[in-house]
Amino acid sequence: MLNPTHLRTFVAVARTLSFTHAAAEVGLQQSTVSEHIRKLETAVGRKLFTRDTHSVQLTADGETLIGFANAILDAEARAMTHFARSGAVSGVLRFGLAEELAETDAPSAIADFLRMNPQTRVELAVRSSRVLEVMLEDEALDLVLGERRPGEDDRKPVWRDRLVWVGHPHTRVDKDEPLPLVLPSHPCSATTRAVEALCARGQRWFRAATSSDVTGLWAAVRAGLGVTVHARSLTPDDLRELAGAVRLPDLGELDFVFKPARCDDMGLAGAFCEALMTRMSGAHRKPGLPSAPDRAMSAYPRRAPGAAGRGCCREAPGEPRQRGEPGTTTGAVRIVPEPHQDSEAQL
Repeated sequence: MLNPTHLRTFVAVARTLSFTHAAAEVGLQQSTVSEHIRKLETAVGRKLFTRDTHSVQLTADGETLIGFANAILDAEARAMTHFARSGAVSGVLRFGLAEELAETDAPSAIADFLRMNPQTRVELAVRSSRVLEVMLEDEALDLVLGERRPGEDDRKPVWRDRLVWVGHPHTRVDKDEPLPLVLPSHPCSATTRAVEALCARGQRWFRAATSSDVTGLWAAVRAGLGVTVHARSLTPDDLRELAGAVRLPDLGELDFVFKPARCDDMGLAGAFCEALMTRMSGAHRKPGLPSAPDRAMSAYPRRAPGAAGRGCCREAPGEPRQRGEPGTTTGAVRIVPEPHQDSEAQL
């Protein structure tokens, strides 16, 4: 019999590829995590991880178990959610979802919640996190799932990811030229963090393109107009993480958290938060990506007003903003012709 607690620990190790990080994620000692994995391997009769002093990797059997583990944990969570409430909640919830999360399990989690609570209606707004916060402040929304801003409290994230630099697959960053940035029209914590990190490095930059939505940002990056920053696991497959690019600083992690309009009445909103937390915390992501530690949602502190960060330097003036053609330069990004099959575009 597969112990759900052991499976939960297994999923954490598989997600982080680190026994240390998994222990912190599930709130256990590292020795306990190792014991859970040993017992799980005994139960299935297979080796699930290969481990040395430098790395942890899933075996083929470990990769197979991921799907079964997520299915078992999801079924357990649904059963617990169903029986934890004698009656389904009802009412109307005006919910704002950060547009980056539209491609995650969030829509499916909302559908599951509505099936289990047929007397509930969810009015959904998908916008940038900053626009959703304005709508929340204007009392146009009851609940938002958006980016954690600098200075906000340390509530547990629903979705945690690495914030990375993203560009066209065949771009090269010129360290001697200002960096062309593709930025959202509305400031957000991710781009603020990126600009401040560039400033700390003394790296010049300029605004190559802007868009009010993420679709427009991707269009500008695909056109080779510049680079942007985004959550690693939510980056389109046809674009490239600029890992190791010259003078592009590490940006750390990006958290998406719930932000309620009110903290004194969390009946419907609280049930909705718990359902989404349960579903999205268990989602398997690309190897090495951390996730929310657990699904406990016992407190919903107010967000700190006026906590949004401001850029620490100005963009380089008078830089070219022409379109990039193959073999030409646009600011600090060079678009190169399609490489031969046995070669690879380099940064």
